[in-house]
Amino acid sequence: MKKITIFLVAIICLTGIALYSQSLGDLARGEQARRDSISSSRTIAFEPDPPELSDEEVLTEVLTDDAENAESDDDDDAEPGNPKKAKAGSSGDSKVERYEITDLNGRNESYWRDTMSAARDRIQQLEDETNELTSKRNTLQLQHSRTNGSKRAPIKDEIDRVMQDLEQNKSVLEQAREELRSLQNEARSSDAPPGWIE
Repeated sequence: MKKITIFLVAIICLTGIALYSQSLGDLARGEQARRDSISSSRTIAFEPDPPELSDEEVLTEVLTDDAENAESDDDDDAEPGNPKKAKAGSSGDSKVERYEITDLNGRNESYWRDTMSAARDRIQQLEDETNELTSKRNTLQLQHSRTNGSKRAPIKDEIDRVMQDLEQNKSVLEQAREELRSLQNEARSSDAPPGWIE
């Protein structure tokens, strides 16, 4: 009788344990389903960083926000080293001022870009001429070395002329390069932004 009682108690305990472990499994599955449903419905939105603006773009944006419908006139009283003002009239007595960025000597971006572009174009032209004269000299020297007798004298004279032109061209080219370096130094000393002289 004792054995039967112990056996029944053991079966009841094992059944309870089995049912308890099954209910824990059900709870775990239910919790996992709940978490999945929450994470799938949750959306995280990130705002992209605003694009970085240069100082000039920031100044232009700030100063032109209130002046979208205003007309502007050049102000002839701008002092060297100060931004040039262009006043635009609007309704009533209010006035909106727009500023143009200049260097310390009152020269703007278009001045420096045009000046630097012209200097670089001049250097490129002189370099092309130097290459052309060098090629011509090499051709004449080869022709001179393959020619005999009295036909060599005119070729030698032509070589001398080309050499003279080449030396003169190289001198002008070096001067043009020096002028470009001088312009770059002048722009830096007058506090022109680096982007204007690139």
